[in-house]
Amino acid sequence: MAPPITADQVEMLRSDNVASPEALGLADLGVTSSALEPIIPTYLYRFRKGGQYAGANSAVASAQLR
Repeated sequence: MAPPITADQVEMLRSDNVASPEALGLADLGVTSSALEPIIPTYLYRFRKGGQYAGANSAVASAQLR
């Protein structure tokens, strides 16, 4: 059975990992946000039912029948 917390996690908890209030934010660094909706499909397409090329296989098969 895996322990609820590892020795490495205990070591990491010994120091704070909260950013200072004086730390630069994303806008200060020139980073602009984007909506996730148009980006997510480009990451998830390979997990579609039937695999990455599920739609391509049916398109090729229908083209060959013509």
